[in-house]
Amino acid sequence: MLTGMRNDPFHSNLRALDWLNAVLVAAQTAFGPFLAAALSERGWTPASIGLALTGGGLAALLVQAPAGDLVDRISSKHAFLGSAIVLVFVSSLILGLRSDFASLFLATALQGIGESMIGVGIGAVSLAWSDRKRSARGSGVINTSLQSVR
Repeated sequence: MLTGMRNDPFHSNLRALDWLNAVLVAAQTAFGPFLAAALSERGWTPASIGLALTGGGLAALLVQAPAGDLVDRISSKHAFLGSAIVLVFVSSLILGLRSDFASLFLATALQGIGESMIGVGIGAVSLAWSDRKRSARGSGVINTSLQSVR
C-alpha cells in the first residue's frame, strides 16, 4: 500500500467492506452445518432436517432477482444491507428460542432471504464506493463464498 493511501477514506471504506464480507461469510457458512448438527442432537431425523432447511434454499432462490432489482431502485444501499443483516439476526433468534418445525422452516426462510439480500447489497455498496473495475474485489469475495456453500 502506498504511504499516501493509508488515510484515504476510499481505502478505509474498502477495508471495512473486506471485514464486513469476512464476518458475514463466516456467519452464513456456519449456519447450515451447525444447525443440522444441533437438530440432529435434538433427535431430528435427517429427512426432517433436510426438509426444514429447504426453506432457506427456496427463499433465497425466489428472492435473489427481486432483491437485486430493489437494491438498484433504492437510494440507501446501506439501509438495504442493514435490513438483510437484521433478517439473518432475527432468524438466529427464532432458532435459539423455538425448535418446532414451522419455526425452523420460517427461520431458515428468513435466513435465505437475508443471504440473498446480503449478496446483492454487498455488490451495490461495492459499486457505490468504487468504480466497476475495483468493485469486483468486494463483491466477488462474498458471491464466491456464498455460492461455494450451496
